[in-house]
Amino acid sequence: MDLQQARHEADYDQVRAFTRSEVLTNIARAEMAIRGWRSVRSHPVAEAYLVALLLNTRRS
Repeated sequence: MDLQQARHEADYDQVRAFTRSEVLTNIARAEMAIRGWRSVRSHPVAEAYLVALLLNTRRS
């Protein structure tokens, strides 16, 4: 969620400036998230999660 918020700010907030440190941290977090996804993407729970995203459902 934090990365999505940062992306939104970068795309739409013309006043928001990111420091080099913030950018490097966000890049590292995105890379870590991608590695994590790669390790679970073929698991049935991951597939169910993607279906839920497509159907726009929320689970508690």
